[in-house]
This record gives sequence, structure tokens and C-alpha cells, in this order.
Amino acid sequence: MKSVVLVVALLVTGNVLAEEGTVEKAGIKTAEDGAPACEAGHDKALKDGVITIRPGETICVDLQLRGKKVVPMAIVSVASPGKTLILKAWNEPGKPDTLLSLHNPLDAFLRYEAHMLVRGHTEAEYTSSCPVLSGRFGLEHWPYAIKELTLSGFKVIPESDNMECS
Repeated sequence: MKSVVLVVALLVTGNVLAEEGTVEKAGIKTAEDGAPACEAGHDKALKDGVITIRPGETICVDLQLRGKKVVPMAIVSVASPGKTLILKAWNEPGKPDTLLSLHNPLDAFLRYEAHMLVRGHTEAEYTSSCPVLSGRFGLEHWPYAIKELTLSGFKVIPESDNMECS
């Protein structure tokens, strides 16, 4: 029950900070559009298991499971069902809001750690992230402009009724 209350509280807080409907509209559009096409030219976005993505980019990464650990193996220009994580970052037109969609190809919940470099700052900061359901997409939102996001520490977690963002 606490997890449900936490998720609802986070959604309400995010919506208060953002212009009404930003997250809802982005979620509906992402669901309607499905997974975006992979973009070529992002070969340097993966280094030592860390993925770096900037607004305006769509990056596809082949994953490999090693027990509970999920290892990003390579940036690819064509997605393979069941193994390619598709990430898309963007700023909402006319707003400072930054969004990130993660399309999870795995048959398990995907957890990761995220750090953000906010425009005008020189050091990346930890930011909370939520698990992405198996075979679904997750949508992250920040009500300000982010220069880049780094994602690491990928792992699968057991499916459960409570979704805790951390």
C-alpha cells in the first residue's frame, strides 16, 4: 500500500511542477507511437556499461543477461526483439521539461540507476528512476532542462505488485 501511495504522490508532485498534462500527453503519445526507430551515429553513447543520452537522441542498446545483472553490450542501428533496449530523450516543445522513454525488451522488470547533468551545472547529480515493466515502456520526467543523462547499474528484479522508484 505504501508503494502505491508513493507512486501516486510522485505522479501528483510531478504534475504540479509541470504544466498540466505534460506527462499524460507524453505518455499517451509514446504509447500510441510505440517504440521509436533506432538512430545510427551514437556509437560513443556506451562506455564501460554506462549509457549516455541527450535530448533529441534515440539510442538502441543490445542487452545481455548475466544472472540478475543486465549488461549493455553494444549500440545498434536496428532493434532485435527480446534484447534491444530503446531509449529516447527529448525536451517538450516550448517548455524546459525533459522526458526519457525506455522500452524494455526483457521478460523481467528492468531497474537502473540514473544521473543527470542539468543545463548550467558542471557536475552530474543522482536522480530517482522507476523500474520498467517487462515488455513495456517506462517514462521519466523532469520539469527542467537536462543536458544529458547517464544510465548504469542495469539489473532485472522480480515482478511484484509494488513498484518502488528510487
